[in-house]
Amino acid sequence: LKSHKSAAHRSSQGSAAAHIVAMERVAEAVAAVEVCTRTGQDCAGTIDVLAEILRRFGSELREAFEGRSLSSKKETGEEERAVAELFVAWREVGEAQVTLATRLGELAARLRASIARGEASRGQRSAEAKRLQDALEEAAVGVNAPLQQRSWLGLFGNDPGNKESSEAAARAQQQRLEARRAATEACLEQVAVQLELTRCENSAAVGDVVSEVRRHAKAVGERLSLLRPSWRGSTLSRATNNTGASGGAPSAGIGAVPTGSSPSKVEGLIKTLSTAQSRQQARDTEAAEAAKRRKSAPVVPEEKPMLAPPAQTLGSEGWRIHGVYEHQVLKAGLRQLDERWPTEGLQDLPKSKDGSASGLLRGKLLADMLIGRISLQSVPRHDVSAAQSDVQRLSLRQLLRLRVLHLDFTPSGCGADSVATVGATQEAFMATLDGLLFQQLGRKSATLPVPDGAPPSGDEHRLGREAVLLVAAGAAVSASPWWCWWISGERRIFFNVAQFTCSKEFPKGEDGVLEVTDLSKPDAHDPTRRLRWLDWRVSCVTTEADLADAPRNGSDAVATPSKGGTDQGDVGGTNDRSEADTSATEKPASVGAATAGMVSPQMLQDLRGTLRKTHGVSPKTTGGSPGAVAAGTTDS
Repeated sequence: LKSHKSAAHRSSQGSAAAHIVAMERVAEAVAAVEVCTRTGQDCAGTIDVLAEILRRFGSELREAFEGRSLSSKKETGEEERAVAELFVAWREVGEAQVTLATRLGELAARLRASIARGEASRGQRSAEAKRLQDALEEAAVGVNAPLQQRSWLGLFGNDPGNKESSEAAARAQQQRLEARRAATEACLEQVAVQLELTRCENSAAVGDVVSEVRRHAKAVGERLSLLRPSWRGSTLSRATNNTGASGGAPSAGIGAVPTGSSPSKVEGLIKTLSTAQSRQQARDTEAAEAAKRRKSAPVVPEEKPMLAPPAQTLGSEGWRIHGVYEHQVLKAGLRQLDERWPTEGLQDLPKSKDGSASGLLRGKLLADMLIGRISLQSVPRHDVSAAQSDVQRLSLRQLLRLRVLHLDFTPSGCGADSVATVGATQEAFMATLDGLLFQQLGRKSATLPVPDGAPPSGDEHRLGREAVLLVAAGAAVSASPWWCWWISGERRIFFNVAQFTCSKEFPKGEDGVLEVTDLSKPDAHDPTRRLRWLDWRVSCVTTEADLADAPRNGSDAVATPSKGGTDQGDVGGTNDRSEADTSATEKPASVGAATAGMVSPQMLQDLRGTLRKTHGVSPKTTGGSPGAVAAGTTDS
């Protein structure tokens, strides 16, 4: 029991010491804010004094030389012109000083308002700290008073049970006091932090005002050091004289006079620009004319984003989608989904367990990004990192809207050879967003009713991309909303791009099913080999028996019989697999001449571009037929 009391006593001493340290930190913060407040008030008062001096001195200078002006008369001598320029320059110095005095008064008022806000915050924080300290002292008095009373009453009784219960109650009260002291310490630490923020704000306000005073005073100092008027009439007169003497046009510049200008117009221009008010009116007139010219300029229409890939019609039941990259088609498909799907609940972010507040670290940031108020490129890097984990809790509709708003955003600095790239954090955020979006899209699009259920989790990302491609293709080819979709090499389903649902049964009572022959290939000029040209041949099939037994790709198109040897015939012949096609696949490569009529010239040219010679073999030694070239020049 003695050791327990000793440990409790040491713990109480430690918490009390920590509480004292917190109070000292609050007192230091209050003193620092008071020093900064006095400095700001002194700075504002001194600026007012300086502004009054400048205003009085500038007004006297302006009034003293109000009648001075520049003249372009030829009989004016150089001495008279120099004297006029000197006193006009002094008058402009006075005008600049009056303007500076007005600006200094505004800066002093702004500084006083900032200091007043800081002083109010200091008083509030000081009162809060005093209230916390008084509450803790009252709690300590309430704990110590019963202990002293029990110590006096213990002299007249020796009941062990009462003694043990009294000691247990004392320990409980002491524990509550320690908890109260810890909470007070935490609150005092927060008060100290807020006071430090107030001091920093006051200090920044004083520094900004001092910088503004220096910047505005620099213009007055330059005028005073040069003592040159902003408009010199002698330049005009000399330019006019030079023009008349040389017989040509003057050089372009401040003193240039347009050809054919009369002396009266020049004198009127000099008088117009001789005072500060007239010069300001001239600037306003020029600004109005510039605005009028901008308004009358033709407006270049903004290019609209692609909502559907280009499609070429090949007959009554054939189409070709090509001339565009796959990632561009993906963007078009995502835009289509974002326009079709409802927006209800788009701002309903995940809540905490008790449902009282947002359960996200950067919930406000994501809410602003969902409505387009903030873009990812304007978000600091640490906020992007914190929001990356929040993205995993968003719904599919929210992921889609967030991705569509940033379809044209490429993180800057990605791939740079540096220690800390600028866009690495944004790139990681976009990669996480893409992965979650296509994964959920694949799960939603390829999920069949029970007992088939959802697709394998490893294929969801790939299926999501393919579903988006089909949605974009459906916007270009609207003959039927149903598409034949091979989700694996052995499994086929039918996908409705309008409803974003699928079925394993052939749709009845519809306009048929659209079947795709995929001839897409990588871009040969892309060194990364990541860009792929989309090339789909689409045909409309009205009966399930006419559908292909396996996915159609480039190899199927080569082995498909051609009607007439054109691309259109090749696409038209991809709906059925004939006996000639089967026999062609079973014959060896040595009989290529016999199968030459089954392929189109365009297919052969594409294949020939991928071949290379071996051991000096040339097309002339292979029998002269295209099929023999394909058989004799490839590496086995």
